[in-house]
Amino acid sequence: MLLTGLLTLQTMFVEAGSLGGTIHVPTDAPTIQIAIEDSQPFDTIIVAPGSYFEAIGFGGKVITVQSANPNDPNVVAATIINAGGLGSVVTFSGGEDQVNTILDGFTITGGTIGIDAHSSRAVIRHCIIRDNSSDGINQADGAVEDCQILNNNGGGLFDCDGSIRRCLIRNNKTFGLRDCDGTIIDSRIERTREGPGVAWGSVDIVRSVVSSNSGQGGVYQHTGDIEQSFIVGNGSLGGIYGSNSDSGLVRNSVIAGNRTASYGGITYSRKHILNCTVTGNGPYGFYGHSGTIRHVILWDNVLGPLNSSTTPVFSGTANPYFVRPGFWDLVNNVWVDGDYPELFRSAPILRPPCELSYCCNDS
Repeated sequence: MLLTGLLTLQTMFVEAGSLGGTIHVPTDAPTIQIAIEDSQPFDTIIVAPGSYFEAIGFGGKVITVQSANPNDPNVVAATIINAGGLGSVVTFSGGEDQVNTILDGFTITGGTIGIDAHSSRAVIRHCIIRDNSSDGINQADGAVEDCQILNNNGGGLFDCDGSIRRCLIRNNKTFGLRDCDGTIIDSRIERTREGPGVAWGSVDIVRSVVSSNSGQGGVYQHTGDIEQSFIVGNGSLGGIYGSNSDSGLVRNSVIAGNRTASYGGITYSRKHILNCTVTGNGPYGFYGHSGTIRHVILWDNVLGPLNSSTTPVFSGTANPYFVRPGFWDLVNNVWVDGDYPELFRSAPILRPPCELSYCCNDS
């Protein structure tokens, strides 16, 4: 009886997966939204390259909406959904399926919010979310993969609690990530213009780069872990700033070249620092830090390694001998990444067009 029930359940899943048809835009439907309204569960909507001046909403439907070839960056760049300033470009209702509801391979621009997900667990892949008047992505609790979130006039990702993988989050105005509680892996958060790279939330930062963020520095009031990552070249409040309210672990990471007026690479933090390299920060490596410091290389910080901070245990002051240290380009006032290969070994952190020379693995 149990076997019969399992076979029946398996048959139902196979039949559900085979029900989906294909709708082509603009051949079968003149707009993406009309195609969504005409779709049935498990349908795939394929959108030809072009500019579509509309805002779309999934309305809870279990469908895939994709460009003609989401894996081709040229197709993604040429398949544009532009809301023309009239609200969010893409809206999810919040009830979308975490496996079978997929947005894949578009440039999303011209809205207030690029993607307003309402805590949906839909999958967002291979998208460029750029030049929206507020945030790039809000409240996405599903996977965000291989996306670029660029030049938005608010923040990059707000209150996103799913998995963020292989993403480039660059040149947004007020923050890169804020109040996110999931994970960000193999990604870059950089060049936030007026706010921090990562702020608040407990998102775990894994094999990622937080670099060249201006206002409030790299990682601000953050309670998650940081593993095998680079917190480098951030200004304002430095690399990691905590006001003694944060927690978590920083392990196997580089905190380098973060420059502040008074503080240092890691400031007023309670995070536990283990097996890290803290180098080239100014004025100090650690300032007012009350978490533990174990097995850390403290090297060449401008005014010294420590100010009013925990005494390091089993740490040293040897030159880490990077293949190529990062440095401040004083002409253009930007941080130029270094090459720190001792932390990573096999696969590149990011797929093109993101430029990285160092590598990582899953161990």
